[in-house]
Amino acid sequence: GVEQLLQAGAILESRTSTGSTALMLAAQAGELPTVERLLQAGASVNSDTALHTPLHLAATFGHVSVVELLLQSGAKIDARQIAGENQGATALWKASNAGHLAVVETLLQPLPPSNPHYRYGREHLEIACSSGEQNGRTALHQAAQQGHLLVLARLITAKANIEAQCADAEHKPGMYRALSLASYKGHGAAVRMLLAAGADRRPDGVSPEKVARDYNRPEVLAVISAFS
Repeated sequence: GVEQLLQAGAILESRTSTGSTALMLAAQAGELPTVERLLQAGASVNSDTALHTPLHLAATFGHVSVVELLLQSGAKIDARQIAGENQGATALWKASNAGHLAVVETLLQPLPPSNPHYRYGREHLEIACSSGEQNGRTALHQAAQQGHLLVLARLITAKANIEAQCADAEHKPGMYRALSLASYKGHGAAVRMLLAAGADRRPDGVSPEKVARDYNRPEVLAVISAFS
């Protein structure tokens, strides 16, 4: 086990062929005792590859207890993916994309005093909700496009910008808001939630009605019509 390896002098920051450290692998697997022991032994909580940090991995796979421990241990909540398709993504972005409400809730809470970023108070919340990846897609965009209603509701409550624009993940032309992304995917309940929150049904960029017509989403058109 990890204790035997540490006693045998294992190098904490050794990397696999893909660049992962032992802490990253443990965070991805949700192995809380292993994560705790590695941190106690001095593993870098903010070690990274081009694609992720330990916090990114724990958030992606929904391991809320590991997320909590990493934050208590000084993980950078605004660390970004530095390469790849979702370059610029934060842990909140990844948790929202995957629909992990408990992780989203944890990431939206004030940072624990043990985290060196604690001094920023609730500034991290604004950063997390407004930060998008390289195409401008925020956590809210991802929750809307994936149809994760509980996550979407929580982000709306956290005052995420429902009118933020982004390029579409599938590289269709035009700029999209969360409402149009939800329309494109046929998520009528998400469309209803965004409209109830005040989303503009006739925005600049790609309109939700056009998307719904183009992709044959009659349920979405009915929802939009009801808000006319």
